[in-house]
Amino acid sequence: MHRSFRDPDGYVFASGDKIFRCIFSQSSDSFLSFLDSATNRECVERGELCDSRILSPGEVAEIDRNLPPDALLVEHSRLTFPNYPYEWAPPMLHAAAALSLHLAEDAHRNGFEMKDATPFNVMFEDARPIFIDMLSFQTPAAKERVWRPYAQFVRTFLYPLLAARYFGLQLNEIFTVHREGLETARMRQLASPLRLLSQPFLELVTIPSFTPASSQAYQPRPSTDAAEAEFIQQGLLRHLRKLLNKIQPALASKHGKAAYVEHDLPYAESEFTAKQKLITDVFVRHGARSVLDIGCNTGHFSCLAARHGAKVVAIDSDQNCIANLWKTVRSSGLTVLPLVVDLARPTPSLGWHNQEGESFLDRARGRFDCVLMLGLLHHLLVTERTPLDMILNLAAELTTSLVIIEWVDPTDPQFQSIARGRQHLHTLSTAGFEAEARRHFEILSQSSVNKTRSIYVLKKRSS
Repeated sequence: MHRSFRDPDGYVFASGDKIFRCIFSQSSDSFLSFLDSATNRECVERGELCDSRILSPGEVAEIDRNLPPDALLVEHSRLTFPNYPYEWAPPMLHAAAALSLHLAEDAHRNGFEMKDATPFNVMFEDARPIFIDMLSFQTPAAKERVWRPYAQFVRTFLYPLLAARYFGLQLNEIFTVHREGLETARMRQLASPLRLLSQPFLELVTIPSFTPASSQAYQPRPSTDAAEAEFIQQGLLRHLRKLLNKIQPALASKHGKAAYVEHDLPYAESEFTAKQKLITDVFVRHGARSVLDIGCNTGHFSCLAARHGAKVVAIDSDQNCIANLWKTVRSSGLTVLPLVVDLARPTPSLGWHNQEGESFLDRARGRFDCVLMLGLLHHLLVTERTPLDMILNLAAELTTSLVIIEWVDPTDPQFQSIARGRQHLHTLSTAGFEAEARRHFEILSQSSVNKTRSIYVLKKRSS
């Protein structure tokens, strides 16, 4: 079981494959009111909020937890694959920010307030952001003239988007170290003097940096006029939306790995077509339903798997590749979740006692009936110097059934290019690969794409 603890109104835990939220008695009335609201019903129907249901006393007893007195226990709909802001590309953070503002506006119109605004309240189902923290919505004691999460929204959404667009920071560089985003002082350090005089830096960074911090800034500001308070808050939210629209993530250019796939293929177009047909035949024959595409690059084969009925998690270390794939998936509606993850340095467990955010491998082990490793193995072997047996052992941990893997012979030009004259360090051969593969898998098929590249379909052996 994993338990959250940061919210004074309740906590989340997992039991088996289900997700539950314990809601303390002081917040139960507010939660029930929101659960019964039009905002909740409509947003759940649109897929913007996770669905929730209150458990009966009998169901609570079956879970057998020592719940606080008079607490409510709620079950939430579970996402296909949990994910975190430090695994997103900037366009995904932008979409999560837009969703948060939309829900805050909707809640205010219907008599509720959003008490916090952080990307950790959002996860993605395929390309769609879903707000998962139901306790963020509450019935306000009095109408206020400020939106209290304003500064938090700036630190955790707007500043990271600015840092990604203008300074080239990746979101994993930000959120794995700074859970609460970036501070104004840090943004000042990153920006040049000229940048600090231009918008949106002038408004978001420069002017606030000259405003002395005061405890009064964080005090409630109730209004005697509810209409006035509503007008001011909605104006603040609209202004944040304008700022958010001004810092749309820059279009990821097709360079590096993406250009390599689209323009510098290591085989002819006819060979690529043959490779695609081989993999399509595997999807058709074996009917994979959950696929992990490691080193997905442009996501061509991730999308191919989705078109054949699979739910796909597509990972790559290249943020630009994931940004472009997310935009493709969002427009096509394919069931692909793109994430910025480097298998050689996967997302670790994070947070207090390493239990607030599960590592990528803990989330991924045994979750997929097919793992794709195309154009990847030689990079792990050569660039990362990872032993072949360790790579295949991890592949066996991740899949419940199949691995589709591309073997690149050491005589291949691309292999020799990344080896950089160190071929003598790699005593690899096709026979050696097959012998190692048989330790964990049955080799169902081997098909040559060209003289130096082959596609292997491996079936995991029963333990």
